[in-house]
Amino acid sequence: MRKVCIAAGSLAGSITGIERYLKEILVRLDVLPREFELECVCSRDSVPNLDFLSDTRLVTIDANGARYLPTLRAYLRQEDALYVNMSGGIALNRGIVVFHDARPAVFSKYDSPASRARYRMALSYARHQACRIVTVSEFSKFELVERLGIGQDRITVIGNAWQHMLDIEADMDVFAEHPEIARGKYYYTLGSRAPHKNLRWVAEVARRNPDEFFVVAGKVWDDKGGGAPTAPNLLYVGYVSDEQSKALMTCCKAFLHPSLYEGFGIPPLEAASCGAPIVVSTAGSLPEVFGRYAAYVSPYDYDVDLDALIESAYGAEVARGDIRLSYDELLARHSWDASARAWAELLAEYV
Repeated sequence: MRKVCIAAGSLAGSITGIERYLKEILVRLDVLPREFELECVCSRDSVPNLDFLSDTRLVTIDANGARYLPTLRAYLRQEDALYVNMSGGIALNRGIVVFHDARPAVFSKYDSPASRARYRMALSYARHQACRIVTVSEFSKFELVERLGIGQDRITVIGNAWQHMLDIEADMDVFAEHPEIARGKYYYTLGSRAPHKNLRWVAEVARRNPDEFFVVAGKVWDDKGGGAPTAPNLLYVGYVSDEQSKALMTCCKAFLHPSLYEGFGIPPLEAASCGAPIVVSTAGSLPEVFGRYAAYVSPYDYDVDLDALIESAYGAEVARGDIRLSYDELLARHSWDASARAWAELLAEYV
């Protein structure tokens, strides 16, 4: 039985979209019947806690920094293992790599020169050494083909999902920590200062709607990185736990996701699973992922009547409190179990 080695070092840090994908696929591959031995690999300075896995071994490669990839490559050859990197890294030894989107190529001003250089190197390795490239939406596949010149016959689409929310219990204490947030009286955004997340739109809409209240959660907000766009009725709460974010999603007037570019869009799918109206931009993959189940805005139009927009998109469902029912088909389309099975089938082709 051939071995599949999956890069897991990114799970040593905080869980965001890319890490969420890796973790949820691993959780399900771990328990699926499979035709290969599953192993996770990491460097000695990025060792994750994988207690959520029961049938997958973690191997720490005794190297870090510049020595890590050569040492890992030698280990893969020794073990005759198929290497998989789900975090957009280097495709070693004819392995499989995931590119979640082409954002670093599109929004290069956001990334440092070193980060752009790493992305270009990862693309070069993918073009010449990857046996398969995976991405998370048809939009991202199109971007990889048209913008980055990767042959479309080399790309497989295996998307994100939302079922991890079922294991998260909403922490309503977040409202005690932030008494200025009144349940059912605020719009919620989960974002960052990255330009493509378009927090400028949230701030501008807040200024034009002074009687509404807006809450943004994400990385710690301070002035060290040049600050974030502000408005008198806009509150930044900094990093929140999954449990706190679920509470904020469950009790908001609507979840706002005005991205200028998006390879998939997990947060609004999470919010939909909590029964929140979702307002997303017309950019990137969002229309593909959410179809008729979301209210849409131009990411450059700040003169938005959110109440009217939500009423037009959801009608009486909001008043009845049963908006969650309208998402049944949307949520059924996106499944971590289905994505893991697709991964198992893909890996079986190459072992």
